Order: sequence, then C-alpha cells, then structure tokens
Amino acid sequence: MSGILQYEWRRATSLRSTWVVLVLSGGCAAVLGFLLTRLGAETVGTSTTTGGVLTIYTALGVVFASVLAAQAIGHEYRYGMIRLTLTAFPRRGQVAIAKIVAVTVAAAVLAVSGSALGWAGALVGGPDRVAASDAVAAQAVRALLYVVLYALVALAIAGITRSLPVGVVVPLLLGYVVEPLLTSLLTWDWLADVLPFSNGAAAASDGAGGWRSLAVFAGWTVVALAGWVASLQTRDA
Repeated sequence: MSGILQYEWRRATSLRSTWVVLVLSGGCAAVLGFLLTRLGAETVGTSTTTGGVLTIYTALGVVFASVLAAQAIGHEYRYGMIRLTLTAFPRRGQVAIAKIVAVTVAAAVLAVSGSALGWAGALVGGPDRVAASDAVAAQAVRALLYVVLYALVALAIAGITRSLPVGVVVPLLLGYVVEPLLTSLLTWDWLADVLPFSNGAAAASDGAGGWRSLAVFAGWTVVALAGWVASLQTRDA
C-alpha cells in the first residue's frame, strides 16, 4: 500500500498543473478577501466577517479542487497511463484507496491555504471589518469538509467517465444549473433536502442546518465513490 501512495504523491507533485492550481486558488482567495472588505464596506457600508470570505471563496475553491481531483485519474486515462499503473499495482482496490487519500490531502491543503489567504486578504482590506466567532469556526470546518467531499465527487465522476473535463464540468452543471432548475420547476418540498450540491453549498454557508446539509452531501459522495470503485474493479483498463 505504501508503494501506491508514494506513486500518487510523486504523480501529483510532479505535475505542473497541481502547483498552478494551488497558486491560482490562493491568489484568487487573497484578492477576493481584500475586495470583499474594501469594496463591500465602501459600497454598502456593512461590516464583513470571516464567514463571508469563507462562503465566497468556497464557491470558487471547489472548482480548483475538482481540477486537482479529476486529473488524479483523468490524466492516466487520457495518456494511456492507467494500464501501466494497474500493471505495477494490480490490486485495484488499493489503487482506488490511494487516489482517494491523495485527493483528500490535496483538496484539504487547497482549502486550508485558500481560506487562510482569503482571511489575510480581508485583514489587509479592512482589519476592523473582519471578525471571528465560534459559529465562523464551525463554518470553516464545514467549508473544508465540503471542498474535500466535492473533490472526491469529481474524482468519482472522472473515474466513471474516464474523462478529466467531465469530472470538472458535470459537478458544476449539476450544482449551478440542473439543481436550481429542478427546485424552481418542481414543487416537491422534500427535493431541496436531498439534492447533493444544494446541500453541499448550504453546508459551507453560515446558515442554520449546516451539519445536516453536510451529512446529505457526504452520503451522495459515498454513493459516487462506490460507483467509481465498482467500475474500476469490473471494467477493462
């Protein structure tokens, strides 16, 4: 197992795109944090908290996280490297676990660094307009978990479809197009309580019921990962 974990570590750190995504994520977070406090206070005159920075950054951070996740499996299918990987490590279950671990770590690093830089940018933009509380701390934990779970969903979709772009685009379409359309067109009261990405976004916000929403999204993540692992075990490379 240690061999495949080391392989995943070398693969991730040797890709230039990994570092580009991390730098872009951190840079965007810092700029957003700065603008949120500086321009927001000047235009509407309200105070800005760390929770607001978290909410806005998380909506962007999941996109960067999905790129890191999708390339963990998508690159191998795109360039035909998956056959070499499965030849060197024939236990496909261990390959799946290693990729899940690698994506979890990468997404967590991205989320923590992005949130920290966003908070730093907010402090530069207006230190007197940034506040923290126990509620914000809980929101930060949920936002971190949401980014990680979102990345794992992207990994699963990229693995099932064997396509890096699909792993990035499909979660975005589901979260920002399909689910809003469903909730607006259908009158089922329970629908919003079970949709994955709507609950994921709610978990990362500062609203009530965040932990319940996170649990719903986590359940869908498990389903997606189970589908990918089953696909990896049964389909030819």
